[in-house]
This record gives sequence, structure tokens and C-alpha cells, in this order.
Amino acid sequence: MSNAFSLAGFRVVTERGQTHDLAAKVALAVREEGGKVYQTYRCGLMAPDGSLVAQIDWAWPQGTYVAEDEVYAYATHSLANEIALSPKVIAYLRSHRGGGRDAGASP
Repeated sequence: MSNAFSLAGFRVVTERGQTHDLAAKVALAVREEGGKVYQTYRCGLMAPDGSLVAQIDWAWPQGTYVAEDEVYAYATHSLANEIALSPKVIAYLRSHRGGGRDAGASP
């Protein structure tokens, strides 16, 4: 996920004590209904004070298949793109820390 955030334009920090604009918490939910598998990747983005900035969900598109060793990369990059394009995330970053130029995500 760190690589996907970096490629989406975020500066990623990996230690809790480091200065950051957003903290990302990622979860995956998988369910099966009527013979179809549904995967939803959820990312909660919190401000340093712990308040929720945005919750971004990305659902694996039905009928989309990738090579077994590309599943994680496809999912994380798709989720990171949704985050980078989120109007709530963009507005938050523009209003904090110099317009998001030093935006980071932490684990």
C-alpha cells in the first residue's frame, strides 16, 4: 500500500512519530453471494487529531481478472487512485499544510 500511495503522489511515512497530514487505515471485506465473490477495500483517512477526513471504498470490478501475482498491486493502486481523486481528501489537503504539498500517509 505504501508503494501505491507513493505512486499516487503522497509522501509516505512509516513511523507513528513522524509528521503527517493523514493517517490511513486499510481493511478488506470479502463476501460471496449467488456464486459471485465481492471484494471491497476500505481506507479510512484520519487527520492527526484523529478526526475522520474521508472513508474511501473501492470494489473489485466484477469480471476483472489479473494474474495471481498482480492482485495486490492492482487493488492497492486502484484504491490509492480513488483516494487521490477524492474531493474530500483534496479539500482537506488544500486547507492544511500548504495545500497538500507535504501530504503524507502513515500506517
